[in-house]
Parts: sequence; C-alpha cells; structure tokens
Amino acid sequence: MKRITRILGIIAISAVIAIGFVGCPDNDPATVTLDPASVTINDGNLTRTINVSGTATGSVTLNASALPAEVNATVNGTTITVTGVRPTTENGSISGSYTVVVTRRGVKQNLVVVVNLTTTFDPSAPTVTLTPASVTINDGNLTQTVNVSGTATGSVTLNTSALPAGVTATVSGTTVTVKGVRPITEGASISGSYVVVVIRDGVNQNLTIVVNLTTIWTAGGGSAILEMALIPAGTFTMGSNDSGDWTSPAHQVTLTSGFYMSKYQITQKQWETVMGTTVEEQEASTGWGLYGVGDNHPMYYVNWYDAIVFCNRLSILEGLSPAYSINDSTNPDVWGSVPYYDWDNDLFVGDTEPWDAVIIVAGSTGYRLPTEAQWEYACRAGTTTAYYWGDETDYDTVDQYAWYWENSDYSTHEVGLKLPNDFGLYDMSGNVWEWCWDWYEDYTDTAKTDPVGASSGSGRVLRGGSWDDSVEYLQSAYRNNFSPSFWYGNGGFRVLRP
Repeated sequence: MKRITRILGIIAISAVIAIGFVGCPDNDPATVTLDPASVTINDGNLTRTINVSGTATGSVTLNASALPAEVNATVNGTTITVTGVRPTTENGSISGSYTVVVTRRGVKQNLVVVVNLTTTFDPSAPTVTLTPASVTINDGNLTQTVNVSGTATGSVTLNTSALPAGVTATVSGTTVTVKGVRPITEGASISGSYVVVVIRDGVNQNLTIVVNLTTIWTAGGGSAILEMALIPAGTFTMGSNDSGDWTSPAHQVTLTSGFYMSKYQITQKQWETVMGTTVEEQEASTGWGLYGVGDNHPMYYVNWYDAIVFCNRLSILEGLSPAYSINDSTNPDVWGSVPYYDWDNDLFVGDTEPWDAVIIVAGSTGYRLPTEAQWEYACRAGTTTAYYWGDETDYDTVDQYAWYWENSDYSTHEVGLKLPNDFGLYDMSGNVWEWCWDWYEDYTDTAKTDPVGASSGSGRVLRGGSWDDSVEYLQSAYRNNFSPSFWYGNGGFRVLRP
C-alpha cells in the first residue's frame, strides 16, 4: 500500500491530506496532495480550493464530521474545498489533527486534515472604532452619527444587546448611528461604557460605545418642559465679607450631592403648561401692570407658595414623586387656596400656617426650589469673584450677562439671551429675583454641610437681582428676603431636582 502525507500550514490554517487506497484493486494508487501548500485565513471567512493530484477515478465522497465547527471540507471529483472561519472568542484556539473519511468507489480511506487556526487578528484588518470615542446624549432625544474607521468591506451587522434600554445603535456600511432616549423613570441612569459586537464578514470585533445620558425629563408628547444642567457636588465659600451685613461672614459650605437645575428661569409658557394660568391672570390680583409678556419671558407675580405648587404639579405630570408635603399630602389639589398678600387692603389672605409647615419628603425625586446654598453654588459655578463673570461692573461687561436697571427698559426679557455662567445656567443675575427654599437667617462663620436654612422665620430668601435693580444687587453673594405671600413684578424662580 502506498501512503503519502504532506503537511501544510504556515500562518492560520493548514491542511495535510493523506489518502491511502486501502483495498483498492489499482496497482498504482493515486497520490493526493494539496496545491498550493499554504492555506491562510486572516480575516472573516475564506474559501480555498485545493486540487487533488494523480488520477482519481470513480466517485469520491467526504465525511467531514470530525472537523471542528470552524473548518469545513468538501470534495467534488478531484477537487477538495476547505472553508475556514477564525474563532470568535479572544483565546479560542483551534489546532490539531482531524481524521475524516473519504469513500472512493465504495472503499473507506482515511483523510487527515491538520488544522492550526490562530486567534490573533490580522493587523492589516480594519479596526472598528468610534470617532469620536464618546457619544454624549445630554438633552432629550438625540441621534448621533459616527464614522467607523478603517475599510469595512462586506456585510456588517451590529449586536447591540449589551446596550442599556434607551440607547440603540445601527450600522450601515461604515457608519454607525447611535440614538438615545432619555430615561422616563427616576433612577434610570444611563451612563458608562457599553461594549457591543460588530460582526464583519463573519468575524466578531468589539465596538465600545461610551454613553453619558443625563436624566432630563420630558412631559407629554415628548416635548421638554424644562432643560436642565447637571451641577456637581463640591465645596465653596458662601457669602462675602465685602458685600454688606446680609452676606457676611463668608463661610465654607459643602454640598455632598450633585443635582440638576433648570438652565433658565421658569417661563410664562412653562407656567401656563403646568398651572393653567397666565401672567395676566396673576397680575390681576395686584393691578400693578405687566413687565414683559411672551412665552419665553420669565414668569413673575409668583409668590413662594405658588412656586412649591408648581414644583409638585410638574413632578406629578412627569411621573416623579413630589417633593413637598402639606398636612401629609403631596397633592396640591387638597392643599387649598394659595395664600397671598392683598396689597390694596394691606392684609394677608388665606391660612399660611400649614403652608409654612411644609416639609420635603425624604427620598422624593421631584422638583423643588434650590436651597440658598445650592443657588449660590450654582450661580458661582466655581468662581470666587463678586459676579460669575468677574469683578467688573462697567456697563459693557454687565450688559453681556444680565438684564438690570441700566439695560432692561423697565421690563423683563426673554430668558437665555445673555451669556451663561460656567455651569451653563442663564440669567442667574438679573431679569427676575429667584425664590429659594430657605427661611432667611443671619450667617455664622461655622462651616456647614448641606445647609437648608432656618426652621422658621418671616421671610423666604430670594437671590439674583432683577431687571429693576442696580448692579450691586446682581452679585453672586447678594441676599434678599420677602414674605412668602408677596407677589412682585420682578419676582420669579427656577427649580432643581436630585
């Protein structure tokens, strides 16, 4: 019997086929060899056709069941075809000798295929990456298209099962499109690196999508009620020793948790959407006149009690747990009429006692007024100067950042028209005063952590100055306070949530 074996395999896959025609009546059995000697599988699927030398007569069949799943062999006449797919696991080694059976003219003969299939990716193969490396979805729904570097030939599919709910990715040719939908339930934070799998020409390659999706909320119809900015936790010097008695002494404050604050003062459109009333209707209770009307003008003629009702109504509208509770209820509908001050008759209308005893529900996720410390920290945005733009008080500088007495023409103006601070917050100085949570109290020089103000008092704090004030009232440290029943034509608010 004559048996010839030739070993093939230089880089990734080699096959040696040796056929001995056992029991064959031929006196000169054919020698079966591979031509060419090297079969290389570098990237994806590769099919190599191998000629069988010698004279092969009669029918030849091939039983390749012994081969690993990644290697196939077929025979057709005098042609054997070997197909290889490289391993899809990083360290998945496929090597060794596999004996299959060739049946020639009814006689079974051994055919040995020696496989050495490496798991090292061909360095010349395209690298599938994202450019830019980070896809950031900050606000609402956003579609980000990113290019895949390298040459992506053949079919490319994307297995995105690793992505969190709310983030999807699709691929077309060399373009990956990442879509983000912000969370609609509290605590559904989408942030971090997610590795998905690109299958390119049958080869798995990792694709990392880095997502930073902030939990900015939407209300009915998917239209954003508020745009929020993330304010990180931190420590700062609150107050000033140079801005008057109300602002001193300066003292250290630490806020242990970050929060989201509305980028803009609450607008008249947002107020009407949530509360169902207009600035004209609010003004009717005072008779003092209007100081700017329009969807994007800040809401005014809002007292402190109005503001906490707005917070709970917006929270309920967006499926958050309301922050404020009065008489063990977070439903503003059962709180009764909002107390207010009747300026014409110089008297308080409504029972303020239960309203002044309002508490913040522990663990609640809804909107609320900022504490005075949160407000000043957000206003300063890391600055230590008198104003968040510096110490300059000249008209040309201040006019870039704030609506105040010198440029307001005795009116509010649309929010967001001036330059923001370094946290991306607009109109933190000027336009309208902003209510804070705290009862007013004098400062001490003691360092504080997460302060919330006095437990009771006669005035709630307002911050930021307004269109009706001179430049010194715009300082980051400047404080004001009024009865929570008071409405003013230059008083509004903005909100935050954890």
